[in-house]
Amino acid sequence: MISKKMNQKKIFDILSDDDRRFWLDCVKDVKKFSNRGAAIDSHKKIRFVIVEKNDDFILKNRIDLHGCTIDQAYEMVFDFIEINFNAGRKMVYLITGKGKPDSRETLNKLVPRWLNEKPLSNFVLSAAFSSSNAGELCVKLKKRK
Repeated sequence: MISKKMNQKKIFDILSDDDRRFWLDCVKDVKKFSNRGAAIDSHKKIRFVIVEKNDDFILKNRIDLHGCTIDQAYEMVFDFIEINFNAGRKMVYLITGKGKPDSRETLNKLVPRWLNEKPLSNFVLSAAFSSSNAGELCVKLKKRK
């Protein structure tokens, strides 16, 4: 199991060669990292999952989907869940926002549905909204075999 704080060597164990090159480029300029869905590109996995903090690398367990389109949010959720599952995490948090009550297609309604459907259901044990925050989804991940 990967510890909460990971050194660069451990991070490289879970990244592809392209992602490693991109990572090395990004750590030269930490301002490229984003906590939001605005800067999506082909290397979105790294930007939204691994961040540098106090000269250490941290595997995040929470992402904020505010401002994402439905397609962007699905890709981010899938990548985020998959990477955290492979890292041995037990729980992750998805911030979807509360959504508008009159709207049918809000992330607040779509994300729980995605988690119950294949392929995400292969990684997810259960998902429920936080009792203290109706816009935060608490997702329990299955154990790796």
